[in-house]
Amino acid sequence: MINPAWSKEPLPVYLSERWNTLRTQTPDSGKISDLVHLGEGILKELSELDAQRRDVKHINSDQFDQRIIHLQEQFVVIIRAIEIENVALMSIEDMQELKRRYNAERLDLQVLTRALEDSIIARGEIFVETYKQNISYHHYLAKQDMLADFIYRMAEIYYQRDAERFSEYNDMSVFKSALEKYQRILDEFPKSDYADAALYNIAYIKSNSPSNDEKQAAIALYKDLAANYPSSQYVPEAYWQLGEYYFYHKPPQVQKAILYYSELQNYTDTRWYARGLYKIGWCHYRNSNYPEAIKYFANTVEVSMQDSETKGDILAASMLEESL
Repeated sequence: MINPAWSKEPLPVYLSERWNTLRTQTPDSGKISDLVHLGEGILKELSELDAQRRDVKHINSDQFDQRIIHLQEQFVVIIRAIEIENVALMSIEDMQELKRRYNAERLDLQVLTRALEDSIIARGEIFVETYKQNISYHHYLAKQDMLADFIYRMAEIYYQRDAERFSEYNDMSVFKSALEKYQRILDEFPKSDYADAALYNIAYIKSNSPSNDEKQAAIALYKDLAANYPSSQYVPEAYWQLGEYYFYHKPPQVQKAILYYSELQNYTDTRWYARGLYKIGWCHYRNSNYPEAIKYFANTVEVSMQDSETKGDILAASMLEESL
């Protein structure tokens, strides 16, 4: 049996091209010269190892593949170090020119991306409105996952665009297209892998509306999400949003808030665990139940110290200070 790792090139094409570009544009002096020397040494060793691993004597061994992968990782580090040194050597004029070229390329990419999205939307809208007429019922049932995936991707494109328009017009009606596609997934593909995400996204959009009716609708949707998709990755945030709604309700409904924040204690390996502890502490503080508040704030301190160190959670660091 042939080792599948044999199909790997000793140096991927994109790395080879990146290296060749650096070699033609980089002055071979000082620290850069030392880095180039190291890089050339790795290239030589990669070539030798590639020749050896193709020898029939080593057909049952993966030691060469592991060594090649290790050398490739070292090579990437050297390339990045050279690029950093190049930036340090640039004059202000060169850096401004680099920035200008980067911005021009970024704008070109945005135009290309928007054109591609336009094409997807134009053809996609025709497809989603006509696929039931063009495929048999049996075929439709067999392709439901694919159809749900396609509609969800369209909804995501609409959402990104709608979010840009919202920042400009501050009008929730701009989310109409995205909401329609998310709702279509719920209506036509309620058992698909995208149903929970669609439900969450509808709730999230509505929860940010200034309309109280829309906020109420969002709360009902978050409850549906937790009840109907208990294993969904979005459930912890749904509980958090429910707790926040009742915590900031006028007047505050503290007991209901505690009920939903407490659900987050089932997610000890997520950031929501510490946040739930913290807000339960505040709920007890608002109720003048200081012993319970102290207990939850103390637990928050302990968990937040771990999270801020191991997970880099900025909010965990903030909760740590406030809990203390």
